[in-house]
This record gives sequence, structure tokens and C-alpha cells, in this order.
Amino acid sequence: MESTAASSGRQDVVGVEEEGEGDETTLAKLDVGGTRFITTIASLRRVPQCVLSGDSIIAACRTPKKVPFIDRDPEMFPYILNFLRDPWPQYFVLPETCHQKKKLLREAVYYNIPGLVKLLESNLSSFEQSSPDADAPTARFLYITFERQLTYQEHNIVSASYVINGEKVKEETKGWFGKKGISMAEAESTFRFEISRTLERYSKYGYDVQHMDSTGSSTPLRSTTVGDKATFDHLQSLIVTAFLERTRS
Repeated sequence: MESTAASSGRQDVVGVEEEGEGDETTLAKLDVGGTRFITTIASLRRVPQCVLSGDSIIAACRTPKKVPFIDRDPEMFPYILNFLRDPWPQYFVLPETCHQKKKLLREAVYYNIPGLVKLLESNLSSFEQSSPDADAPTARFLYITFERQLTYQEHNIVSASYVINGEKVKEETKGWFGKKGISMAEAESTFRFEISRTLERYSKYGYDVQHMDSTGSSTPLRSTTVGDKATFDHLQSLIVTAFLERTRS
């Protein structure tokens, strides 16, 4: 459903202006996680290294009746757009809660916006130093579920997602249609790092790992035709569950 919240960049759009009228006035529509947004080409290109300033996104935005789809969090995207419109940290209004800031940080990393990443990391670091136990768990026993999701196109890993307790913490995408993808060594290294980092954090709260279990599965997704060649995509999941007990105060 399209929203009409102009302050957040979302509104019902009838059309996009033709190329040649200038980036400042050329409108662009984006579909982020099923929600339509509107901005200008100039805003998308304001931070050169940002994913949204890429040639493929800009070209799609300039194409009549074509709306690029980005499979990301639509709740945080208004903040992304507002920073691109005026990328000056001293004027930017951050979300109110620590949880929302962490969600926005994940999106800022994905979109590759260094100024916003730095602002959020600094703000969250200050919060954690002033309230070191604000998010500390208190239960005696904890289960933590780690999941690695690999999307294959034939034998090529084209997408890797890492999920902790149902929340996606990292995602990598590359290698579609014959290009070099993600190596299994890369995927395994990243997964081990996310598990180690999380368990280390809980160790600081007095938790020790009692045992860990793992299970895997493979699910067919779809077939993709490139020219006269058909490829078959599938999703491979590895789930590791850690059982923790608080043994130290």
C-alpha cells in the first residue's frame, strides 16, 4: 500500500518526469519492502558511495513505469531518505529508542552511507557507556538461535544472510548470472564470527554455553532463464542453537 506521508518521503505518485529536466526536479519512485517512496534523482546521488546512487538504480528510476524494488525495511527508509536530502549529522534527527537506532544502523550499513553509520555508532557507543547494563538479560537460561541462509544459483552462492534470534544482522549479495559469487569459506568465516561475537557478549553478562546443536536444510526456490540456459536456484539453511546458563553474576 502506498503512503502519503510527504514528510517521510512517501506519497502517491502518478508519474515520473522524463530524463533531461535535471536531477533536482526529476522525480524517482522506489519500492522498499512493499512501500512506495518518492524523492529526486539529486537526493539519491547526493552520497556518491551510497547503493541508491548506483547506475542501475538511477537508470531504473529514469525509466517510465518502472519502479525499482529494494527488499529492505520500509520503516527505517524515511530516515535514510532524510539523511540523503540533507547529509549533515548536526541537523539529523535520530530515532528515539536504542532498538530503532540499531535497526537504522543496519540499514545505513547496507546502503553504504558512511556519515550516517558514523553518527549512529557514536550515539550508540555513548548510550552503552552511560548505561552498560541497559539491555542485560536476567533469565537463568537462554536459547540463542543462529541461522545462515545461502541462496544458490546452480553451484554459485549469490546471497548470504545471517540471522540471530529471528533478526537479520548481516546480508551479502553478489554473483548473479554467472558472475563470481560468495565463497563458502567467506560464508563460514562470517557465520563463525557472528556466533563468536554474540556468545562473547553474553559471556560478559555471566552466561556460559552448556551445549550447541545444529541442523541443515535445502529448499528449491525457482528456475531462472538466462538466454537459452535455465538455472535452478535453491536456499540452503544452517541453524545452530546455543543453550546458555547464567553461572556468574
